[in-house]
Amino acid sequence: MKTLVPLAPDYLARYIVIRDSKYNPTKKTLIDNEMAISARYQALDNRAAAGDLEIIGASPLLAISAALRHCYGSETLALLALKQEIKAAQPQRQLKYCPYCGTTTNETYDHYLPASQFPEFSVHALNLVPCCFRCNTIKDDDWLNALGERQYLHFYLDPIPEAQFLRADLVVRPPLVAVGAHFRLDQNGIENATWTRIQRHFDRLHLIDRYNENANDEIGEMLDGGAAYVGAGGTDVAEFLALQAASNQQIFGINHWRSVLLWQLSAHPDIESWVGAAYRQRGPSNAIRRRVHRAGKRHDA
Repeated sequence: MKTLVPLAPDYLARYIVIRDSKYNPTKKTLIDNEMAISARYQALDNRAAAGDLEIIGASPLLAISAALRHCYGSETLALLALKQEIKAAQPQRQLKYCPYCGTTTNETYDHYLPASQFPEFSVHALNLVPCCFRCNTIKDDDWLNALGERQYLHFYLDPIPEAQFLRADLVVRPPLVAVGAHFRLDQNGIENATWTRIQRHFDRLHLIDRYNENANDEIGEMLDGGAAYVGAGGTDVAEFLALQAASNQQIFGINHWRSVLLWQLSAHPDIESWVGAAYRQRGPSNAIRRRVHRAGKRHDA
């Protein structure tokens, strides 16, 4: 889980390019309301800079909602260019997974400030967050709670703590070597306001449940990868998994659920035997069995 890179703040200019690609009467309606739209863009910029997005206030432009939302709803080359610019601004591979959950690919863009309530921000670059369909559907228009507090992290604006707040406890189910995990949150010194928003984000999107559901399959793939490494002549599964964990963490952050799993597996004293069991269950060749066995004996020594 990492912050995204926001585009350079010429947001209104990008909107105007999209607006000018429209036809009348939509284009005329938008031009006639240019001053009001510009004022709202400035208001969003101010609130983003101050870190209090939740007090931006209700939209005064709902009467022209259809024209404003047409900027996003009717895809033009200018809108496609904006989406591509957002993706191109991100570090390589960071958008492999949805920023909101980290489990699936990005098929959509979330309007952090819901387009139904804030149509003037339908194509504001700070309001377009790449995300998966599931997270977008769950979040929908539900950005504030009854107390007017934000319920989700804003991945352009909210700093993600460097402290590890996502933990996983590995679970072994004998007599078969079936390894699973239970995820949990840990405040770990994070200040209360940030921590509360992280908790809300995880709760609203059911992330702990989603990680727990995916853990068994993901661990199975990680153990298979370790077994393939040993089968190819590798001698230190723990180091191999730790290197994978470090790589995943560099791209997706220390609080990405796969980073957490990889670190936990790499540090577990039984990792060599788990890898050996995984390979035996899949019927490896005798040569691979011997390599797995030798690696296990070296670990025990």
